[in-house]
Amino acid sequence: MISDKIKILKYDRESGASQLALNTLDLLRSFSKKSKNETKKSFVNDFSEFGYKLLNIRPNIPPIQNLVAQIVYEINNLEADNIDSIRNYIMSRIDEISRTSQMDVKKSAQVASKLISDSDYVGTCSYSSTICETFKLAIEQGKSFNVLVAESKSSDGKFSYGKIMANFLKSLKINVEVFLDDMIYKNIPRTNCVFVGADSV
Repeated sequence: MISDKIKILKYDRESGASQLALNTLDLLRSFSKKSKNETKKSFVNDFSEFGYKLLNIRPNIPPIQNLVAQIVYEINNLEADNIDSIRNYIMSRIDEISRTSQMDVKKSAQVASKLISDSDYVGTCSYSSTICETFKLAIEQGKSFNVLVAESKSSDGKFSYGKIMANFLKSLKINVEVFLDDMIYKNIPRTNCVFVGADSV
């Protein structure tokens, strides 16, 4: 059910921004498949309205804002009038955007992983799909290093994204230390390099 997927997206605190964006595109794909609109105008209006609804669910996640806005803009400017053609375009573009997004994560991680050396102390914060992939690749390259993670509490204080990152690192057998956010000035000088997600750049 689309409503169930929306609820999962809203409360997901264990996925990085890139993965959340892919999950959002999947919701747009599902909406397009299940829409019963028979005219271009009604379909585009409902698709756009659903897209804006998704934007407001996680307004602080730049990749969601960027990718959803992109596909909604394209559909509103599509010249095709046939509903099936519009649906096919949506499926094709979402698949293309998803592949490109995943490739970008891998490319960024490949470059970043080469900057890590044995015995390094690497600093990071929050939880990023790209940074997770970076550390995973570095381990696959046979490197042994340590990670210092800022606690990265959510604005309401209920979640610690840094602890989620730490759990992921522990699953890779990486030595990790979580420190309080207000202690960042003491811990960053201990590191050889710092990696952070930069989805809005």
